[in-house]
Amino acid sequence: MVGALDILDGRVLSQTGSVIGVRELCRFLRHIRRHYGSEVRLVLIWDNWPVHYHEEVRRAAAAERIELLYTPTYAPWCNPIEKLWKKLRHDVLRLHHRSGAWTRLRAHVESYLADLCRPHPAMLRYVGLAPGLPV
Repeated sequence: MVGALDILDGRVLSQTGSVIGVRELCRFLRHIRRHYGSEVRLVLIWDNWPVHYHEEVRRAAAAERIELLYTPTYAPWCNPIEKLWKKLRHDVLRLHHRSGAWTRLRAHVESYLADLCRPHPAMLRYVGLAPGLPV
C-alpha cells in the first residue's frame, strides 16, 4: 500500500496492491499529479525505502514535477503519514477477526482508505498538523 496525505485538508490518496514496486509507485506519482493538476507545487516527504531511490521512480517524479524530500534514516516522526499508518494498524488491523479471510481484510483496508480520500480535518489533528485534540 502507498499513500499521500494532503497537509492542507487531510485528504489521503492511496493505492493498494499485492506488490508495490517501481512500476506501481510511478503510476501512483502520475495519479497524484492528475489529482492536483499541473499548476500545483507538489512536495512528497519520503522515507528511505529503497524503491523511493530507484532511478525510474526519481525520473517519474521529475517528469511529473513532484519534488521529493527524504527523511533521515530511522526518523518516522518526520513524516506525518506515518501516524496515519499507525492509526490504520490500530483501527483496522490490530486483533482483527479476518485473519483467515485476506480478501475481506483487504477490502476493509481499502474501504478505510477510501473514506479518507475527501477533506479530513480530523486526520490533520491526529497527525499533528492542525490545532485541537487528536481523534
